[in-house]
Amino acid sequence: GSFFGSVEKVPFTKRTLRNICGKISREQAEDDVRKALQVFADIRSSDPGFSFVVLAEKDSKVKNFMWANGSSRMQYKFFGDVVTFDTTYSTNLDDMPFGLFVGVNNHY
Repeated sequence: GSFFGSVEKVPFTKRTLRNICGKISREQAEDDVRKALQVFADIRSSDPGFSFVVLAEKDSKVKNFMWANGSSRMQYKFFGDVVTFDTTYSTNLDDMPFGLFVGVNNHY
């Protein structure tokens, strides 16, 4: 016989395996959002100026996730500028855009 055996003896189909992988992926994605919200809640407890906004689509998928710490918000009040906007599109597993704001002030 073959070292690997035969396909007929495998107790599941490709479709079943795809369904299981899809379910695991969805569960992990939901957990990622929960973890991010928990981190933001922890940050907010030590930084009262920390702010975040999460916008969801009708099917509860995250559409936008934006945050800023208290120091950044205060610096924006003084300087009024955002220095850069860097975006990476369709390079992550969910094919979602990711934009990162980075600010630098004159105390760099």
